[in-house]
Amino acid sequence: MKKITILFLIIAGSLIFAQEQTISLAKKEKIKTFLKLTNVLEVANQVMDNMINSYQTYYKQVPAEYWNELKKETANTKDFEELLIPIYSKYYTEKELDDIIAFYKTSTGQKVIKTMPDMTKESMQAGQVWGMKLGQKVMKKINEKYPVQVETIREYPSSK
Repeated sequence: MKKITILFLIIAGSLIFAQEQTISLAKKEKIKTFLKLTNVLEVANQVMDNMINSYQTYYKQVPAEYWNELKKETANTKDFEELLIPIYSKYYTEKELDDIIAFYKTSTGQKVIKTMPDMTKESMQAGQVWGMKLGQKVMKKINEKYPVQVETIREYPSSK
């Protein structure tokens, strides 16, 4: 959950620096279709809900009605969509959008969309394991060559 929130914040932060462009109505509609097909805005809503739920655990004195109202307010992703359009326009031509949309409408494209969250989660977990093992290997080599680092290698968490 933290990683998704961090990723969302990084994306949102980078949106500030997106350059404003003139984008045709047809291209905007294709981008909106792409966002809808890939559930980008739905994921943004889930991230916001998770963030609000997290706040609820820290601010127990706040009544449930407030949180419900806040969830209603943040459910509108229109502003976020408008921020994403110039970014997608920058990286994709109309032809590429047509091709991508056509792909995501296929059964294979739908499978990619459906499996992507689980694959991403599992890949991140695998990356953590790999990073820990690699970190231990690097620390061991450093320790062999430069023994002053011995305390660090002892404190480094072991992989399982």
